[in-house]
Amino acid sequence: MSENKIKVLLNGANGRMGNEVIKASAEFENIEIAFIHEFIEYSLELLTSIGSLLLGKNYNSVISIYRTFYENYIVFSYFQNHSELQLRFVDHAKLDELSLRIELSKLRKEDYTEIQNQYKQLLAKYEKGFEQDYGWAPALIGKNKKLKIMFSESNLGETFTYFYNLACEYTHASAFSLTNRANFENTIGFLFGISEILSKEFQA
Repeated sequence: MSENKIKVLLNGANGRMGNEVIKASAEFENIEIAFIHEFIEYSLELLTSIGSLLLGKNYNSVISIYRTFYENYIVFSYFQNHSELQLRFVDHAKLDELSLRIELSKLRKEDYTEIQNQYKQLLAKYEKGFEQDYGWAPALIGKNKKLKIMFSESNLGETFTYFYNLACEYTHASAFSLTNRANFENTIGFLFGISEILSKEFQA
């Protein structure tokens, strides 16, 4: 596929999806889960950046963004079936932010007592282990199985998981990534993967 054709694809996708974001925003505000609207906007930003990176021959960056998009979309789909987890998710995000601020204060040798107290107060609202990855998810989701269970509640096919696994191979320092360099031909699929994921959501 030529660079001109990719530009046409991106311009068309952004035009169609921009209208969908406006309609989705009004709906999400009515049911008080505006952070889902933020996810959609973030997804469009990723779609734009992944195309620009592809044109700039930054293939590994394209693959890395696909991993981010895939994981975020599965979480997004999960929330559509479990909107009661909204507050837990938001608090988990706040907890992560406070944790990073504490670590930064330690590096700068600054006093972080107030930040740590905020962290402890927020953490005290929840059960043990809430601060861990995906700690906002229900207890029924076992260790190392969270993303897989969330995937089962999405509308994605296994093809997208194949691309995700492939992206992981390229992203990590593995024998595969060192002996199989990313190029235009084996990276273009990730762009279409994101476009198709968004298309599925808007058609749902």
